[in-house]
Amino acid sequence: MVRFAPLATVLLTASVRLAAQAPVPTQPGTLRITVAIVGPDLTVKPVPLHVLRLIRVTGSGTDTLLVRTRLNGTAEQQMPAGEWTVECVEALELGGSRYIWRVPVVVEPDQAVGLELTNANATVESAAPLAALPGRGVGPEVALFQQLRSGVFRIEAGLGHGSGFLVDSAGLVLTNAHVVAGVTRAVAVLDSVTRVSADVVHRDENVDLAVLRIPPALAQGRAVLRLAEPAPGNALVEPGERLIALGYPLHQEQTMTAGIASSIREGVVISDVNINHGNSGGPLVNLAGEVVGVNTFGDFPSQGGPGVSGSIVITRAFPALEAARATLPNLAEPGAVLLPTMPSLRYTTAHLKAIADSAEIGRYRGLWDIGAGRFRIAIATPPINYVHAKAYEEEIGKDRKKRESRAGLAPEERYSELREFRDWAEYVGDDRAAVAAIMVEPKVGETTGSLFRRLLVTGAYGKQTIRYKGDLREAEVYRNGERVLPIRGGTTPVKAFVDNVWVDLKDVANYGYYVFPMDLFSPDSAGAFPVIHVKLADLKNPDLPSCVTLRREVIAVVWRDYAALLAREGLPVPAVDARAPHPEVRPPEGC
Repeated sequence: MVRFAPLATVLLTASVRLAAQAPVPTQPGTLRITVAIVGPDLTVKPVPLHVLRLIRVTGSGTDTLLVRTRLNGTAEQQMPAGEWTVECVEALELGGSRYIWRVPVVVEPDQAVGLELTNANATVESAAPLAALPGRGVGPEVALFQQLRSGVFRIEAGLGHGSGFLVDSAGLVLTNAHVVAGVTRAVAVLDSVTRVSADVVHRDENVDLAVLRIPPALAQGRAVLRLAEPAPGNALVEPGERLIALGYPLHQEQTMTAGIASSIREGVVISDVNINHGNSGGPLVNLAGEVVGVNTFGDFPSQGGPGVSGSIVITRAFPALEAARATLPNLAEPGAVLLPTMPSLRYTTAHLKAIADSAEIGRYRGLWDIGAGRFRIAIATPPINYVHAKAYEEEIGKDRKKRESRAGLAPEERYSELREFRDWAEYVGDDRAAVAAIMVEPKVGETTGSLFRRLLVTGAYGKQTIRYKGDLREAEVYRNGERVLPIRGGTTPVKAFVDNVWVDLKDVANYGYYVFPMDLFSPDSAGAFPVIHVKLADLKNPDLPSCVTLRREVIAVVWRDYAALLAREGLPVPAVDARAPHPEVRPPEGC
């Protein structure tokens, strides 16, 4: 049986309104969509009444249309010509699987273009009904999780992240204030293929709550979580009541944990529901599907163990939500511009180990310390990380290997930096993703006053005063003159405190970590490697950014490993022409 998401009247109204407002050129194009699932026996099952979102980014904003398939699984939409993205508003659940589409399509003027959405171009997830499996006991928490999960998001602010949840179809999202501390705009990851900006509309530091706003068009069709409002004389939460928490803890995807309420103390629900870093801002829900708290902290014993959790009672969020709604008429509606997402393409551990075993380590050393004025830059990818780990192992493990050989230890008993790295990567999961990280670290050096004091007063061997030379405010990366937005990234402070007879180093400065798609390093259509500029805004020198142009040899090393992955996966590999000249590109303004 096919299960479809309910289609609200407001969604149909939004579809008509958005379609009417979209600018239509003199010669629009027509997009004809067919949605169907092909079974193992090659039978074709059309998908009726399925809502799709059509998005086009333009120079002046974003065009968004909503369409619904007919009973035969087809839909037709006249629309402005250009590059569009077609995605489902809610996943399709069929036969124990969830199908999610996000497919690009080019609409030509005065032409009809066909697009088929099938198993072949869908992201497929398991949605097996566990309750139907023999011997399995599944409680109501599972149904709640499936019902509410589309309204619970990962919230990213700089290098940190937390959780948040949709409380209004206008796009309002509730989270903790500390999740978005220091920023006016965060990022909301709505699902594995949808990542958008989220404006901070209101924050209340006293109760550690903040209200964000995502584009309303992207909130349509997602679960709006219902907030508990206890009647007079009734408790919001009873001791012993079963509760569940939804969110994005640690490095994990969306998870659910369950437990028992203990009490409400000073506006906080105390429970044994397991929450961790990253759960902050997510909902604490009772079995009626009502949000009773905002998950905020964990109290963990020093000797280990799950500890207890604290969640701000939801009634303390009502003033913040009221203030946010009062502000909305004065704010511009955010555009539905999609940000880059983490790719699904991943290296295998065996492939990474093979690269590390055959690597010429000298080719990689130029990627680990690139000078950029007052900063140092390092480039990291999964292969580079493995090669670095191998180089580290060879440097520090020479004597250890001799002792292990004399002792006759089996290979699995011997020390391996790569083994530890592999285990960490397996459990965290992200370290095999086909992405590149650009890390920025401020240099340290002796202050001018310290140098003169030592030379003129105390002599060359006097105490040195060392400080950070730079303090990163923001890093911008340009490919062939066009700025490339990171998948995620930002800055975080690094502290140093050294005070002895020789050195005085007491300072704090920001370093940066930015994750980009590997396509940043791909050659252009002529086979030439791109010109990549990195511009570093410095808090210590606001009018003098540090800039660097990555050497062609550096780009080639990164691209070579990625091209090998594309070839292994049977994907197209752009050709490289060593004779092709670099494109003529001006450095970023200020460099």
